[in-house]
Amino acid sequence: MYIEKTFTICAAHLIPGHPKCGNLHGHNFKITIEYHGQLDKQTGMLLDFAAIKRVVNPIIERLDHRNLNYYLKVPTAENLAAYFAHELAAELGLNITVRVNETDPTEAVFTGPDDFLTYDTYDGHKPPFDKIPVFRTMRDRAMWARQQKAKLESIYVQMHEVGAKLAAFEVYKASLDELEAAKLLSELRGLDSIPEEKK
Repeated sequence: MYIEKTFTICAAHLIPGHPKCGNLHGHNFKITIEYHGQLDKQTGMLLDFAAIKRVVNPIIERLDHRNLNYYLKVPTAENLAAYFAHELAAELGLNITVRVNETDPTEAVFTGPDDFLTYDTYDGHKPPFDKIPVFRTMRDRAMWARQQKAKLESIYVQMHEVGAKLAAFEVYKASLDELEAAKLLSELRGLDSIPEEKK
């Protein structure tokens, strides 16, 4: 016997390399969780529907109105089903089935426990999308963005310093006659490294 509960997320995604779905677009994804088990004769339930809602809702909140490419390297319906199954396994066990509908006529199904041995959450991703960081939470994403901003600011400062030195050199070179400038340039090219000034 099994029970099932259906959830909906509205999310964007693109499928790398796909001729049509390689463009960013969105769906109202329907996510159905089936829980398989034995009926508890005392309660008359396999599992309280509220218990399913409690463990699924954090994933729904994480993905709803988001770009799924931030969470899955190749966010197909199949990989999304695997993603949900792996996220839920700790709470619901392996005897679960996850069905994902991008549209009413289409469905991807992850069936436990067998599919846990076969399908990883991020199966089949291709470069360059394997370089995209995967964020479990928006906080992780914000932290990554701050780190990238700090790196860019550091690079900008370095470029500014190099530009200032080049400008100073051009001014200095302009003050030399042609022979002195050629000699200085030759000496600079012959240096492997400039020794640090002794303190």
